[in-house]
Amino acid sequence: MRRRNTGNARSVMAVAASLVAGSGGAGNAQPGFELTSPAFKDGGFLQKKHVATTDPTRECGGDNVSPPLAWHKAPAATKSFAMLMFDPEARFGVGLSHWVAYDIAPDVAMLNEGEGTKKHINGKNYRGFTGYWGVCPPVGDAPHHYVFMVYALDIPLGGLKPELTREDFLAAIRGKSIGAAGLIGLYAR
Repeated sequence: MRRRNTGNARSVMAVAASLVAGSGGAGNAQPGFELTSPAFKDGGFLQKKHVATTDPTRECGGDNVSPPLAWHKAPAATKSFAMLMFDPEARFGVGLSHWVAYDIAPDVAMLNEGEGTKKHINGKNYRGFTGYWGVCPPVGDAPHHYVFMVYALDIPLGGLKPELTREDFLAAIRGKSIGAAGLIGLYAR
C-alpha cells in the first residue's frame, strides 16, 4: 500500500525554518544567503549516487556519496558553518537525520561531492554512524523531501563536541545561529 505524501517544498521548508527558529534563529534571515548544488536544483531529484547503499531493512542501490553543496553571501560575522540533512517525512513525520556536520571553517563556501565524511566534525546520523548517510525511502512512497540546511554560526572552530545527534546539535546552536539557508532534494523508489 502506498503511503501518500501530502507535503510540498514550501511546507517542508516551513518545517526547516521552524528548526532554525528553535535554534535561536528567529532573526536569522540573511539577505542573499543561499545554498545551492550543481547536482540538483532546489525541488529537483537527487541522483542515484546520493542514495544509500543499504538501509537497516533493505537494499537501496546507491553509492552513498554526499552531493556537492555551495553557499553564497553568508553573514560576515560567521565563525563556523554547519550542515544538516534530514527527511521530515520519514517515520510518519518523526523524521530521520541523514547528516550532521559542523566545525566547517568560516572561509569554506562549499563541500565537494563525497566530502560528507571529511574536513569537519561529523555528528551522528539516524543509523548512529558519523558522516553522510544517503537516502532510501520505502518503495512505493511518494517522493520524500530531503532538506539540506547550512548554518552560519557564532561558534568558533572547536566549539562543539564531536558526534552530536541532530537534536543535540540544534540544542547546542540555540542562540548562536546567525544565518541559515536551505535546499530541498527529492527522491522516490
